[in-house]
Amino acid sequence: MAANSRSSLGSGIDPVKFSVLLHSIGEASKEMTTVLQNGARSTIISIARDHSASIYLNDGQMLYQNDALPVHTVGGTLNIQAVMQEFDGDIHEGDVFMMNDPYMGTTHNSDLTVIKPVFCQNEHLFWTVVRAHQNNTGEASFGYASTNVWQDGIQIPPIRIVQKGKETRSVIRFYLRNVRLPDWLEADLRAMIGAVRAGSVWLENLVEANCKSVVKPILLEMIEYSARRTSEEIRALPDGTYKSEGWIDSDGQGTHNIRIGCSVTIDGDMVYVDYSDSDPQAGGHCNATLSTLQACGSIPILTTIDPTIPRNQGCMRHIVVTAPEGSVANARWPSSTWWGTVNPGDILIETAWKALSLAVPDRIPAGWGRCQQRLSMGDDYRVSPPIPYAASILVACSGGGASKAYDGWPLTQCVCCLGGMQTESVEMVELMQPLFIEKNEFLMDSAGAGEWIGGHGCETFVVPYGGLLYMKFEYEGTFNPPFGLFGGKPGIGGCKYKETSDGRRTFYMAHPNPAVFYEGERYVTVTTGGGGYGNPINRPADSVRAHVKNGYVSI
Repeated sequence: MAANSRSSLGSGIDPVKFSVLLHSIGEASKEMTTVLQNGARSTIISIARDHSASIYLNDGQMLYQNDALPVHTVGGTLNIQAVMQEFDGDIHEGDVFMMNDPYMGTTHNSDLTVIKPVFCQNEHLFWTVVRAHQNNTGEASFGYASTNVWQDGIQIPPIRIVQKGKETRSVIRFYLRNVRLPDWLEADLRAMIGAVRAGSVWLENLVEANCKSVVKPILLEMIEYSARRTSEEIRALPDGTYKSEGWIDSDGQGTHNIRIGCSVTIDGDMVYVDYSDSDPQAGGHCNATLSTLQACGSIPILTTIDPTIPRNQGCMRHIVVTAPEGSVANARWPSSTWWGTVNPGDILIETAWKALSLAVPDRIPAGWGRCQQRLSMGDDYRVSPPIPYAASILVACSGGGASKAYDGWPLTQCVCCLGGMQTESVEMVELMQPLFIEKNEFLMDSAGAGEWIGGHGCETFVVPYGGLLYMKFEYEGTFNPPFGLFGGKPGIGGCKYKETSDGRRTFYMAHPNPAVFYEGERYVTVTTGGGGYGNPINRPADSVRAHVKNGYVSI
């Protein structure tokens, strides 16, 4: 590494050894991801990739996140702190813990987190952590819009599921007894346990091969290195306070246009992101936990600075995120947070982006398409006797926002994942669930116009196959579509509706209770396109002509 302020290392740190160890720890994280994805049974983990693997130092500082969803990992230190507090002085080699309590460091009940301490030569040096979305956590009513944390599903504080290498089967049985898909979720849990163990073995071998006395100072230097580079990046931003606002369409309980107010203050090498000017917590399930707040308030800063800086606790030293307890941005127990990762999570990110666009316009994207999840549930009548199933159908997603010099990507899903999730195979969805997808394609005129256009939205038709189909309507953007920047136009707002055989349509507001679809009825989803960036008149005519020719834009 060159000996300049951008990449200089602490005294006595060999740059070659530093680089080798940094990338090797990244490989450990990648190994965890591979084990989890190959071992999980639920398609939301194995195909859609709604999961993350990360590595922390023994004191809880985030050390490495590789190929992870930032909403999962940026606030993950709170999980480690909860385990350390609960089991202070009682953490041993071979232990594995799990938790999902949204008020103890997790995002929402659906994000189960498995945590393992890593001992190297009898010293606790790391934590390996996997978080993965569960298709069901025992909600009070299958798929119904919740109003408190008990309706969201079982709440699991930090508990030990493996003690000194021996599985605590009674605890795992207790968990599986409280969910509706025990066979599926047990397979997912075992894949998660296998993943943290795989990461642990990798790190143990890494320390063994490089000598613990050499590795330990380099681990601390990884944090300091990121802190120095982040400090330099933020100092280069213009000081000042920048404000913006955004809105949630609905909480599913009759409250609409819920306001998120954001203030971003850049002061020297610190950034303060404050959501104090936001509405009180919602009566429905659109509330953020402290973990979601910290993650989604930090993500806009982390996407604005140099992407080659390793994202770890060193970056986080220079970002302070706040919101009053009891607000929609930082709900007070026992409010429901079931949908909080993306709603208000996505709006928390985007209001900070809008504020930052006043300071560094060339680095900020236009609004991303709102999350458009399809939750299918009920009984699978293709087998006898019928068996219950529940799954997210992620065959088509919203589009990302455009940015200076770049069109937005399609199929980006939600902002808080920053494109880290994948679309599912139509054929796999039809194989796994009793439904048929008639149509799944990009929607004409869905992208926000601009010198650079947003990512395209989609239109999807789903019909029942062999019985009733229960669908939940989780989506946003109808009232508040993705914003355009600097003359760019908003992306199209999304919607969902039922269409009967005679052509009648029933439109649904965001986040209501599930609707039943019978044979001959069609479930239709229109996903939001991303916002455009810059004046549309400045877009090259040849590009516009090509989009018209290919059916993306109407004549």
